[in-house]
This record gives sequence, C-alpha cells and structure tokens, in this order.
Amino acid sequence: MTITQFEVFVTVVETGSFTKTGEKLNMTQSAVSHAIKGLEDEIGVTLLIRSRRHGLLLSDIGKRIIVHAREILNRIRHIKQETATTTAVNSGSLKIGSFSSASLHLLPKMISVFHAQYPNVDITLFDGTYQEVSEWVSSRAVDIGFATMRQPELEFMPLVEDKMVVVLSDNHPLLSKDVIQVTDLANEPLILTKAGSEAFVWKMFKDANLHPNVRFQVQDGGTIINMVKENLGVTIAPELAIPKKQAGIEMRTVNPLMWRQIGLTCPSIEDASPAVRAFIDLAYQLFHLE
Repeated sequence: MTITQFEVFVTVVETGSFTKTGEKLNMTQSAVSHAIKGLEDEIGVTLLIRSRRHGLLLSDIGKRIIVHAREILNRIRHIKQETATTTAVNSGSLKIGSFSSASLHLLPKMISVFHAQYPNVDITLFDGTYQEVSEWVSSRAVDIGFATMRQPELEFMPLVEDKMVVVLSDNHPLLSKDVIQVTDLANEPLILTKAGSEAFVWKMFKDANLHPNVRFQVQDGGTIINMVKENLGVTIAPELAIPKKQAGIEMRTVNPLMWRQIGLTCPSIEDASPAVRAFIDLAYQLFHLE
C-alpha cells in the first residue's frame, strides 16, 4: 500500500469520478484505475462499486476503509505542517464543516482573522445540517466542524450560547405577550426545521408534558420564515438563525428558556494538525464562553 493509492482512493470518493480524480491529481485515468485496482488487490477486498444509475459507490468495507485512508492522509499532512515550522502555522490546509447560523454569524470573522495570521493555509468550507457536519467530522472528511452538542468519540469546545425564540407573523394574537409560555403554543400549528434544531423544540415540549402540533417540517430557513409570514404557523428557532429586522415577522422570548451551545468539534485536539489547533485557539480568543 502506498500514500498515492490512498490519495487516489480518497479523491475518487470525493469527486465521484476517475476522470476528475486524474485531473485533480495530474494523473491519467488509466493510472487512477491502476492505483485503485492495486489497492483492492493488495488488501483483498472491493472498495468501489460501479453502478449505472448511481455512479461510483463505496462498498460496505470501503465505507470503513475510507475513514482510515483519510486518517492516514491527515497524518501525512500533519507531519508536513509540523516539520514546516515549530513556531507557527505557515502552510497546509484546513477543512471546516458548518451549518447555516454558524456560517452566517461566526465563520466570517474567524476566517478573516485566521487568514490574516496564516495566509498560506488553504481553507475549504463544507455547509450542511448538524448531522451532516457530525458525520463529516467522524469520517475525517473535514478537520473540524461546528456542533451544538457533544457527540460520542468527538471532542466538543463550546463557544457561544444561542437562545431559542418563538417567531410569529406580525399580526399574530400572541404578540400581545412579551413572553410566550410553551403552554401557549400547545395548539399552535408549528413549522419546524429539518436542519437539526428541531431536537431542542421536541425537548421543550416533552419537558412540559406536551406534544407539539407540527404542521410542516422544512429544510430551508428562508422558506420557514415566509411560511410564518403567511400565517401558516409559528416556529421556534435559535435566535442566530433568524434574520434581523425581517419584515412581516416578530420574535418573542419563550418560557421556559432554552439555549443551545454552538461550539467546535473534532476527533482529538491532542492529535489535531497545527492548523486545526491554531483555528481552535483563535475561536477561543474571539468567542469562548466564560
């Protein structure tokens, strides 16, 4: 087994194409195929399945091997970064997984300051749901990601707290209240996100021995806001996920209060690359909870 074989394997999985892998790694398609076949022959298993309908797919064993392959490449990358300098992060790359509200409110400042300090580190962003980011971190597809809770076998570093709020149309009867009780929402039609924060809403109702009247579940936050404007229901969401000064909606505090923490997660701070550790240090300087 060679580093090149693992690099080709990981790149094929990421691009979904032998041709694109060859272009990215400056190799012929034949050389890419030979590298994959050589790796499969040496370890004695089929890693990739070719499907006319779905293209290239990982086999069951391939799904497990890809985690180790990415870890090997990450280790090589860490070694190169460590040997580049013992005092600063002067080279390398950083893959960050994030969800929408973290991307909107935290990442721009963090990336701006990080890039000013470490201009030679290439940053790649991956946007997804809470669950997707967690899976990317666990599978080493990204080096570090944002999260709202601790996950097994991953380290979690809380940065900020984000209050859950009720969002209503600007003509909703409940706007007469400065604070809305969760019991006030028992019969209200709810529009919930499918991005991850809905778990906090379910817990809020469960703690009050109530069952939410969920009318819709929608992936896109902008769609949810527009549905609230049209009086199709109300939503409960993290405050950072709601656009400021949005016409047609109002926010109210919900009682009992519930907060989500937003932080960074990675497999291991101790084993992280210099770029990851530098990013974590910067995040703590900018946002760390006291």
